[in-house]
Amino acid sequence: MALYIASPSTSEKNLSLVFSKELTNDENYAFNGKPIIDWNPIKFKWYLKEGMSKDDLILNDFVLVFGAGMNAAVNKKTKLIIENEFPEKVEFLPIQILQESIEFYLINVINLIDGALNQKESEFKTRSNGGRGRLEKAIFAEENIPSNTIFSFPESPRSIMCSGEKLRDLIAAHNLTGLEFKVCSVGNVNEVESKVG
Repeated sequence: MALYIASPSTSEKNLSLVFSKELTNDENYAFNGKPIIDWNPIKFKWYLKEGMSKDDLILNDFVLVFGAGMNAAVNKKTKLIIENEFPEKVEFLPIQILQESIEFYLINVINLIDGALNQKESEFKTRSNGGRGRLEKAIFAEENIPSNTIFSFPESPRSIMCSGEKLRDLIAAHNLTGLEFKVCSVGNVNEVESKVG
């Protein structure tokens, strides 16, 4: 079974989103693999480098999001396609984009698979106090991951992982743009990238 980590394109030619203001404590949403109760749409603006306008960049179906550990947003068309194929695996949270009427949604993967990561073979950074830090090298336990699903795992709950080809095929069939897949193997993470859209 193929295993991928999916993430929005980081090309400077693509539009991306950034918070329009600093989040307050009341708006500190944790994307931790669980549904978010009492969601209040957060305001975003397009991230534009000095001298650039929105018209200079490409608006994809999947958009990179900067800040607070949220990594991807999708348009309404993409939301409906993914919801139909992966019910109860992903939550889509509406956002507001300043000076725009288009609908976009943050992706919160709520299919958290405990045991997806092989704890013994994976490598973690060591903190200054000797404790375990962030994940450096992921080794997955294929036997704990169902095929053809979208999921995240407790050590990286904001990740968008997929097993099998169902998500890749869905994106290709609907000509959705802006999502890249990095192949992960049980035992190591390959640097081979495969782009769809």
